This record gives sequence, C-alpha cells and structure tokens, in this order.
Amino acid sequence: MDGLRKPFFVAAAICVALVVMLESGSGFVVKPSRDVSGDSASLRRTAGAYSTDMEKMDKDDLKRLTSLEKPPGRAIPQMAVLDGLLLFTIGLMGATYVFSDRLSGKIQGIVTLILSLVVIFVAILFILRDLGQLILMLSLFLAPPFGTIAYLAIWGTFNRDAAQVVLGTAMFLKFGLCVTLVLAQQRFIQNKGLLLIIGTSLLANLVVSFLHALVPVILVSITDAIGAIVVLVLALIWAVAMLIGAIIAVIKAIF
Repeated sequence: MDGLRKPFFVAAAICVALVVMLESGSGFVVKPSRDVSGDSASLRRTAGAYSTDMEKMDKDDLKRLTSLEKPPGRAIPQMAVLDGLLLFTIGLMGATYVFSDRLSGKIQGIVTLILSLVVIFVAILFILRDLGQLILMLSLFLAPPFGTIAYLAIWGTFNRDAAQVVLGTAMFLKFGLCVTLVLAQQRFIQNKGLLLIIGTSLLANLVVSFLHALVPVILVSITDAIGAIVVLVLALIWAVAMLIGAIIAVIKAIF
C-alpha cells in the first residue's frame, strides 16, 4: 500500500462501519428505541417533557432510552442504506491496494453491479412503503376528530431525544471518517466521487436532524417519514450511478 497509512485507513473504515451499525440498530452498538408509542408512561414522559440536554434526564429513563432495540423513527434506519454504500466504497478503495488492478477491476465491477441492483430494488420498496405510511399519517391527522385522535394514539409521540443522540453520534463518526481518510492519504481529497458520497451522507444527517427539530413533537413522525423518503431517494441516485459505472467496468473487462 504505497503512500497509504494503513492504521488511519483502517480507522476510517471502522468509523463508517460503526455509523452503519448504529443507524441500523446493530446489537454491537448502543441504540435507542424506534418509537415510544407502545412504551411505558415513564418513556412517554421522556419524549414529551424532557429537554434535549441529556444531563437533565433521569438515570433510569436514560438507561432504558439506550437499551431498546431500534433507532427511533424511519429516517435513521434508512440512512444505513446510504451509508452502507459509503462503507462499500471505502471497501473498494481498500481492495485496490490489496489486489492487482486487473483482478480488482473485474471483481469490483461484478460485485458493484450486484450490490447496486439490490440497493435499487430495496430502496424502491422502502420508498413506496414509507410514502404509503406518510399518506396514511397525513390522512388521519387531517381528518378530525376521530382521524386525528387515531393519529395521536399511534404516532403522537416520538423519541426525539434518542434520535438526537444517534444523529449526533453518527455525525461525529462521519467527521472522524473525513479526518482519518485525509491522514491515511492526502490524495483521497482529489477523489471527487468519494467526496460527493461523503457530502451526501453528511447532508442526509443534517436534513433528518432539521426535520426532527422543525415541528412540535406530535408532528415529528410525519417529518421523519419525509426524511426517510429523502434519504432513500439519495441512496437510490447513488445506486443508479454505481450501476452505470459497474456496467461500464464489466464491459471493459470483457472486451
């Protein structure tokens, strides 16, 4: 790996892997619950009344907040699709330093082709699902009194504190990725594709954070669904771009 500082590159890969694990709710990292609509009154109180300052939270509530199964809402888990593509990109970069150019080109083209097709299929399914969920939430909320009551009963609470913890941690790790990549090799700055996908990941993080903070807590489930669709559209665009690149690479490898 001429010119590549291995420890920093490994650290960069670890950072983005931790981001994906955190967003997807992997058991290897601390993760908050998906939502609080079915939790106890104590956790409802946490989402509805506590401030975003985690130091002010009750220790028992904070312990429960970080011990349940899934990140809150839909947008954060969908960010794992986009950041999974970023992780794959980092992996491909590492492979070019391990295998020969000819071998790595053939392998990368085939693997990228398969992965991009899978991501496109999954992203479209998730977009349709989240769009249907968004339409349902809006229909209920805008149909008082019984529709609004049903909406509030199902989606009227959102664990915004937990979401901020996940998004803040993910942003910190993404900045760590940027720093360690530069320390690993300054030429990474010249890789426009890499910079664009990292910028897209950071933008998705900021958009979801903004949408969570934009409205009162009873409406966060709606803006969170919008954020999920935005993130998936970004992932879909990148998957299509990767598919085009993979097709070109495979054709060149054959001919």
